[in-house]
Amino acid sequence: MADRSREPRVVIAGAGPTGLGAAWELSRRGVPSLLVERAEIVGGMAATRHRDGLLLKAGVHLVHPSNDALRPLVETLAALLGDELLRVVPTSAIHFLGHFLDYPFRSGQLATALGPERLLRVAAGAAEARALELARRALGRPAPDSFEHVVRTAFGEPFYRLFFRDYTAKVLGLPCDRIAGAWALRRVPLPTGRHLLQTVLPWWRPTRVDHAHSPFHRSQITAREGLQPLFDRMLAEGPARADVRTSTELVRIEHADGRVTAVVLRGPDDAHERREATHLVSTLPLGELVQSLDPPAPVAVRAAAARLRFRGLVFVFAVVRRPALFRHHWTYFQDPALPFNRVSEMGGIIPGLYGPDRTVVCAEITADPGEPAWDGPDAATIAATLEGLRRVSPVPFDGAVEAAYVTRERYAYPAWRVGFEADLALVLGWLDGVRGLQSVGRQGRYDYLNVDEAIAAGRGAADRVASSVAEW
Repeated sequence: MADRSREPRVVIAGAGPTGLGAAWELSRRGVPSLLVERAEIVGGMAATRHRDGLLLKAGVHLVHPSNDALRPLVETLAALLGDELLRVVPTSAIHFLGHFLDYPFRSGQLATALGPERLLRVAAGAAEARALELARRALGRPAPDSFEHVVRTAFGEPFYRLFFRDYTAKVLGLPCDRIAGAWALRRVPLPTGRHLLQTVLPWWRPTRVDHAHSPFHRSQITAREGLQPLFDRMLAEGPARADVRTSTELVRIEHADGRVTAVVLRGPDDAHERREATHLVSTLPLGELVQSLDPPAPVAVRAAAARLRFRGLVFVFAVVRRPALFRHHWTYFQDPALPFNRVSEMGGIIPGLYGPDRTVVCAEITADPGEPAWDGPDAATIAATLEGLRRVSPVPFDGAVEAAYVTRERYAYPAWRVGFEADLALVLGWLDGVRGLQSVGRQGRYDYLNVDEAIAAGRGAADRVASSVAEW
């Protein structure tokens, strides 16, 4: 008979793609785990929710390989979906200076939107920025660490102000000179030399951007019900399926002698349960994780974690009795006067999802507690969103709105302010020194990950757990 006292006690906190990836890999390896999720369903921001019989997807969550190394993982996920698999090639656009531009830009589109005078200013500004950057390097002067500097150097002052400044400040809730340059390196396909000319001038078209988040469209996978069938099948695979508890929150992590010993959970009935644990895979936001430790982390670690700010997202869903409002599957809106940053329509990606003459428009608004979109009444947020949509929609839809709903995600974007790297290194360095504790994923590493990268991060954590279990 097996000695159950030697059985590993593995807890996974958070059932977004990272936590699901960890549970999936542990199950495949025969290692039992407990997966706890504070929401009512698994999937995190990529979860599929239903309201009044309608499928609601918060933003666009599809799966594609972020790099060549992740292609086998994505194909494994595709195989898991089986006959529910849908391969789609989505299209996106940018609403800029009143024009809807294909993204990536098609030949001549950007030049047309800019017009001859602006185009000349942009080209001159880009050339000037290159010359100034070469001079700075020749003089040995250090480069400022800011999104503003990185993008101005790459594109020039005129295009930075026209295209990037207001939109980025709206998304992260910070002025661009206070946003770390790493955000530009991660999120903006920065052109150099030929790429810059190809992007700006009408007779060239870029064929490739070497960037982790390239906008060049590839085949992506999903299912008719979004990614929920994939998550369900991940949890159903393997000989040691995870014990999944939703509406359950991790409220305390006990540790002693430099290692995790137990966790305290709060269930849907507000009852608390203490559970011994040898391993904890946490996908919690770093601030929450650090605050949950008992005994507390050092003061400097707690202070650093508190400075690692996340930007929230408000999702407004409008059910409209007409075909799709926009030609593209999702559109980014640069205008700072509009409340939303991006608008998507899953019914365009998955034809027939809502019937032939109905669409569900999802508008994304970045906001934090204390801002009207976050704290204000839903009715006001919906009204502002619908007014914004009326301003930009290529087709009228007055009188066609059936219903509207609002949901919120507190920890959507890691808001990388200038100097965040030092705080992050301090927090992760201390946490990584606690044996049995792994902080992983988008919120757990304060990183911007695609769905495939998040699942891979969870599998990597599971691999480390399984390796330590094998050493018993």
